[in-house]
Amino acid sequence: MMLTLENISKLYGDTIALEHINLTLEHGIYGLLGPNGAGKTTLMRVMADLLVPSTGRVLLDGHDISVMGAAFRKLSLIHISEPTR
Repeated sequence: MMLTLENISKLYGDTIALEHINLTLEHGIYGLLGPNGAGKTTLMRVMADLLVPSTGRVLLDGHDISVMGAAFRKLSLIHISEPTR
């Protein structure tokens, strides 16, 4: 399986959370590291089809996940964990 992000951007009003992300992930285990507010959770939510990007698209083996809808979410193995306070 291959997950491809093409020109992903996400804006919250005038705030840019993600800007022109292009990335291809093949089978494996990946992690995201960065400071608070860097867009890690936003990127994961876009990749999991839980958040619609402002621009761009996410493809699973060449198929747009926004069109796949619930069928993609059933396949998704993306885990988003926020630390408890």
